[in-house]
Amino acid sequence: MSVKFDRSAQNFANSRGLHTLSQETLSKMDTNKDGSISLNEAASASLSARLDTDGKVDVEEQARLNRLLGNSSSTNLFNTSTNHSNTSNRTTNTSRTSSTQTPFQKLLADNPSLKKNQDLINFFMRRNDNNWGQAVSDAKQFGVKLGALTKNRQGRIQTNTSNTNDPTNTPSRTTNTTPSSPTPSRTSTRRSTGPGLHIKPELLSRLDSHDRNKMEAWSDLVNNNLNKPTEEKLQKANAFFNSRLIYASDRQAWGEKDYWATPYESLEKGGGDCDDFAIAKYVTLRKMGIPKQDLKLAYVYLERPGRKREAHLVLLHQPPGTKGTVLDNFNKSLKSPAQRKDLRPVFTFNENGLWMSSGDNWSKRLSGTTDNLKKWQSVQDRLKDQGML
Repeated sequence: MSVKFDRSAQNFANSRGLHTLSQETLSKMDTNKDGSISLNEAASASLSARLDTDGKVDVEEQARLNRLLGNSSSTNLFNTSTNHSNTSNRTTNTSRTSSTQTPFQKLLADNPSLKKNQDLINFFMRRNDNNWGQAVSDAKQFGVKLGALTKNRQGRIQTNTSNTNDPTNTPSRTTNTTPSSPTPSRTSTRRSTGPGLHIKPELLSRLDSHDRNKMEAWSDLVNNNLNKPTEEKLQKANAFFNSRLIYASDRQAWGEKDYWATPYESLEKGGGDCDDFAIAKYVTLRKMGIPKQDLKLAYVYLERPGRKREAHLVLLHQPPGTKGTVLDNFNKSLKSPAQRKDLRPVFTFNENGLWMSSGDNWSKRLSGTTDNLKKWQSVQDRLKDQGML
């Protein structure tokens, strides 16, 4: 049975290069085995493999797709017998050539200056790959000395401190694997003391070039707009995440029923649900210098004609004495709470506490602390570890 993308998924598939994949590969993406790949199925595969929007599947993306689908690193992902529509001859020929090589053979072929050992070890490290068995197999294939690889307690691939052949092998990339608990570093536990966004080098080092570019764009958004008017900050933060992230349920993005992600995690994943959009905007505006007392995350019900009401999370900016502004991933225009007749507020919260809503007053009465909001406590802890709160 031929597997195709349904109409709603076709443009998305073309933008991610999924239309170039073989029928065997597409059949694995068709999780409900109905012969049609829905937008949800296509988005789930794209998010898990962290595909970008350049319309083709590059070497690093091939490796991630193979691991996602349970293939060996040499599995041919592409349909080499068909000239795909919506693809230039040049792109098609590139796909055919790359499909005859494993991703890492292609890496070596395209980068002859790479040294056989240390540069590949660093490449493995940047993959942040939890599949140790696959990485060891890849290492053997390229003759990498296995003694130069070590598996830390989180299962990530790191370099030993003894490997000093490459100047890029800095102490920040090494891992102490002794069982004794290390003394926490001041860098990893301190609070950020003011506006501006500076992502830790150790967070950037685990990303590939595509994800690093996303983090740099986020840093630029914050640091280039510190002195802009508040309204402009709201517009830019809202537009940035509404355009950079695609909606995905927590099951699709994280394999969990309910997970609140940090902005770093959401950008690396490439998507998230309403919680993740709202938290990303909250942190970004805090780093832009907007006082936390003016920002609250708002738990609301979204009510649409002919549909059941849905639990939803948005960001509310409301300095004292103002009408306020709602930042939302569903209705992407900035509007006041009074203009959002489709939202029914339940409560709002931030780092300072929790407020109960009443009628059109979204934060009428301070109800107490957020100690019982475990997801919020968890994401704050991770934000502090990442130096973002």
